[in-house]
Amino acid sequence: MISAVNTEIHYNIQNFTHTVSPTTDKVMKLCPKLILGSSFLFEYDHDKCTILLSSSFKDLLILLVKLKELDPKVLDSLNLFELNGILQKPQAANGGMMRKPGSERWEMKDAQVLVDHYFLQDKLLEQLGFSTPREIPNDLTVRHCILFGARAERMEKRILITVDYLNTKLTVTDHIYLAGSKARKLIPEELKFIQDKLIMVENPQEKSYWTEVFENPEEAHEANAFMFLWKSLVPEVLQNQYNSKLIAIQATRIGPSYNLDQGNRSTTETTAEDWLSYYVEGQFQTFFALAEQPFIRLPDQLRMTVLTNKKEASLDSLKLRIDRTVFYFVNPVPPSSPLKTVVFDEIARHVFRTVDTLKYLDSKKDP
Repeated sequence: MISAVNTEIHYNIQNFTHTVSPTTDKVMKLCPKLILGSSFLFEYDHDKCTILLSSSFKDLLILLVKLKELDPKVLDSLNLFELNGILQKPQAANGGMMRKPGSERWEMKDAQVLVDHYFLQDKLLEQLGFSTPREIPNDLTVRHCILFGARAERMEKRILITVDYLNTKLTVTDHIYLAGSKARKLIPEELKFIQDKLIMVENPQEKSYWTEVFENPEEAHEANAFMFLWKSLVPEVLQNQYNSKLIAIQATRIGPSYNLDQGNRSTTETTAEDWLSYYVEGQFQTFFALAEQPFIRLPDQLRMTVLTNKKEASLDSLKLRIDRTVFYFVNPVPPSSPLKTVVFDEIARHVFRTVDTLKYLDSKKDP
């Protein structure tokens, strides 16, 4: 049924090839996930030094064009730059894949035509890696554990999943980092979520302190919510074991993401860049990070930021970082299926990150 999608439409997308530079090809052999990420949107032909679209990605693009949810011009894309230019347009009838500027994921809705064709999309997204869980080996020891900030409910889930790993098969030798943002204020629904949690706090001093924090509009932000949830959710035995290793990254720099109520705010890219001061150049380092499906782009962004030193690393430095840095990423499946529009937004951001990395690599030359 899925393969039949391709038999009815023949566009240039079938001839899509993106040729990379010799430098990029060398890096691809060292660390393909730096460029392609953790999904299966792309394939790489080592003999021809070309990036190709996976058959499932082609099928998804064709399906969305047939459903009139994607600009038909996307099927004439011959390389990643052309594809990215269309996918970065806002979602709409015959539009792109990005959520509309000023909107957040929790404000999105699926059009009825997407609801009516969930089965086909689910199969393709599963093949593309956006619903397949990824685990880590048993008895894993890492230097760095990084938790990404998010909406309060999702931060709670990420903490609880991390705690489960710390209780079973994960040991962190250096630090656990809560990568939150002071530049993103909590929305009313998050404040209500936090207030409900405050009711359960038994320690009077703790309750008084955090109540005062979240009653102050300037302090009611993502970074403080992250720290409060950590202290509220982590069992005492783990608190005693890891509190001395806990570091809260309270990002203040803003990224391109824009919310109509809050203006520009921090993103995963800016919080990952703020973390870079803890990276020790030249030393062997291991990382653990998780982001539930479909947000596999978040750890991919961390990998790119660290290895390229926010796109400032020389080619020699990049190779050294690749050689001495190992990432272990976990992608648990969320308890409920995410909206298809949310997944499509993630795919568009994944393609953008891939293009961004390619531009950086294409600017590098062997000395």
